[in-house]
Amino acid sequence: MTSDASHEYARDELLLRIGSVRRARGYRLYTHAGRRILDLYQDGGRAILGHGGGGIVTAFKSGLDRGPNSPLPSVYTGRLQAAVSDLIPECRVVRVFSNRERALSAISRWFDRRVSPADACDPVHPVDVQDRQRGGPIRLWRPFLPSAQSPFEGLPERWAILPILPTVGDSPPQVVLFSAPEAPESDIIAGFRLAALVRGVYDLVSDPGRSKLRLPGFTSVGPYLLPEQARRSYSDRSNILLDHGFLMSPVESVPSIAPAQMSSGELAGLRRAAAIAVQLESGDGN
Repeated sequence: MTSDASHEYARDELLLRIGSVRRARGYRLYTHAGRRILDLYQDGGRAILGHGGGGIVTAFKSGLDRGPNSPLPSVYTGRLQAAVSDLIPECRVVRVFSNRERALSAISRWFDRRVSPADACDPVHPVDVQDRQRGGPIRLWRPFLPSAQSPFEGLPERWAILPILPTVGDSPPQVVLFSAPEAPESDIIAGFRLAALVRGVYDLVSDPGRSKLRLPGFTSVGPYLLPEQARRSYSDRSNILLDHGFLMSPVESVPSIAPAQMSSGELAGLRRAAAIAVQLESGDGN
């Protein structure tokens, strides 16, 4: 997994090229300049169910209206643990922390060493690419991955897994799955923040899944798109696709994600833009 700093720098640099976004609905972003952009980045997976509307935002607003809005004990911690257990039956101990930084701090205590985002193995990458890291004790979990990419395969006795779950906000709570009940206790988190996460998890439980998307220059692993090796930098490819109205992941190590809804015209345009990017990289488009 790439470091937070390099990922966030590349993300911000790419997003600034979009301009001011006035509205986000489903998998489309609408800018003040009148552009419509199809989102295949989806906030690294936290918007895999789409932007705006839906049960997640409703749950967030409802929890905010009811209060309390401060970090106080609530029923939502238990509800979240139950929801995650329904979604990921292999999990043993479910904890939740106020953000990813707090989660990494708890994992560091669990392993008695400093843990960074780069220590988390992403199972979306093919096994032969990550043989060395595959047996590591810290991994990500992503929805809709093929069973062959399960992060629970080959785990050591002591482990921690960070699920990437749909929610709202720019620093949402982070769930961590631990191998034993001696793991650090959950943070106390405001109920409305957890309510959105609970709704997102149950929406995943009832989701029928995603299909593969065949795209020039990319390998499909379930709905996730990994860039094939290019002669030019990956940022060139993502910039070309953005120029054609498609927001891809800003970094090569984080997959793009096929949207759940896409018109036939959008699909044709996406494939055409990807083919143009590949041609330019090979020198055939000049």
